[in-house]
Amino acid sequence: MQGLILNVEVEDVDVYYKRMIKDQELPLLLDIRDEPFGQRHFITEDPNGILVDVITIIPPDPSFMESYHDKVWEDNA
Repeated sequence: MQGLILNVEVEDVDVYYKRMIKDQELPLLLDIRDEPFGQRHFITEDPNGILVDVITIIPPDPSFMESYHDKVWEDNA
């Protein structure tokens, strides 16, 4: 499978979700959600088949940060 995904960082992903999905009815490939690694995002597809991942950076989940810190600490010990 080949293709292109374009990641676009915006200040308020919920505004773009409403504009792109609700108002313009673009296809929704991944519904809006918070990721533990620190992103709120959704994925849509433009008319040319390019996937568009619209992202707002959010604070990472503390449990994610703890597991990442432990792994980095172990690798550098």
